[in-house]
Amino acid sequence: MSAPIFIEPIINREPGDCAISCLVMWTGKPYQEVIAAAPSGAHRQGLTVKAIRQTAARLGSVLRLRRTYDLHGDDGILMLNPTPRRHPGQRWLRPYHAAVLINGAVLDPYNGRLWLDADTFLTAEQYT
Repeated sequence: MSAPIFIEPIINREPGDCAISCLVMWTGKPYQEVIAAAPSGAHRQGLTVKAIRQTAARLGSVLRLRRTYDLHGDDGILMLNPTPRRHPGQRWLRPYHAAVLINGAVLDPYNGRLWLDADTFLTAEQYT
């Protein structure tokens, strides 16, 4: 699917619904419709990449998985790893996160911020 012509910023409603919020923004579908298309409990527990793609397909959108990408040339849902990933005691400090990447900018559903430069977002928010 090509990039949307406009995006209505959505802020997370539940602790684990960043991927749901990204799907709402990317597809333009209402939140409840995306929840209905997602696996049960996804808005609290989060979604895997496979579940994001399956949910998008149910909503009529095709997302392609890319292992390598261009932050300034590609558009889509960006899956983020926290940095540092683990505390010295091996406990997770932060969970994985999803955000919308479009035209080199990142729209973060955690707080609704639009970062105009993806590199700055990754550095400031400590994601890889």
